[in-house]
Amino acid sequence: MAISRRNFIENNGATCNNWRSSWSFVNHNEKRVIFGAWEVEKDGSLSRILATDWQFDKIGRTKSAYNQALEHIRLVKDEDYQLMTFPIKHADPVPVQTSIGKFVPELTSKTLKQIDGDWFALDSSVSDPTNNFDEYIRRSNVVRHLNEGRKNTPKPKGSIKPDKTFTTTTSYYRDPEVRAWVLFENDGACEACDNKAPFTTTDGSPFLEVHHLVRLADGGPDVVDNAIAVCPNCHRRLHYSSDRNTYLDKIYAKNSRLKRH
Repeated sequence: MAISRRNFIENNGATCNNWRSSWSFVNHNEKRVIFGAWEVEKDGSLSRILATDWQFDKIGRTKSAYNQALEHIRLVKDEDYQLMTFPIKHADPVPVQTSIGKFVPELTSKTLKQIDGDWFALDSSVSDPTNNFDEYIRRSNVVRHLNEGRKNTPKPKGSIKPDKTFTTTTSYYRDPEVRAWVLFENDGACEACDNKAPFTTTDGSPFLEVHHLVRLADGGPDVVDNAIAVCPNCHRRLHYSSDRNTYLDKIYAKNSRLKRH
């Protein structure tokens, strides 16, 4: 027998204020927030779970389910609750945004992302840190393309002390969101010499490299105030030139985003 949406949510220890119209739920004991992800709001690895224009009904009243969803977003953002989603479909016909039809009783862990004031659930596999450099580049490129055309993309948290793993060499888990944000914010220019990127890649993106001012191997954090987008020439200069410390001081002096760690 098919399980009801309420039974599915309660079986996962979560609840809500209004079972008829809610699409977000919370389990305080396990610090978990669950959102229904509308199929029509999904775009690749990104699903819109709360939009500013969902706040009011047709006669201008604030929907109670909207304020509840906003509070659940806050729990994920500020209280480190885990975000999970399950697929939902609109009822047919669709009278209002919160008219819920069929759903799939499967929970998937997600990462919360804000774009132009709306809130999205991003596939964790895209935004999770990785110690595989090629995979790190791939993931950050996915995130960077998701941000294209968007305004006021929030700075990612990154990691003050990145996890590391030991093989025959030591490698660090790098956050693809940090790299994507740094490359997205510089408008295609090197943050050291201010020249435009030397060429564009096959996908049309300006070719710049991300450099950690204090290397991860030296205890530097993987955060946006310790990372800059630089051309290959400046990147080599920051690693190998005799004046690299002087050059680094100039970069700190002209970029207010950067912080000495």
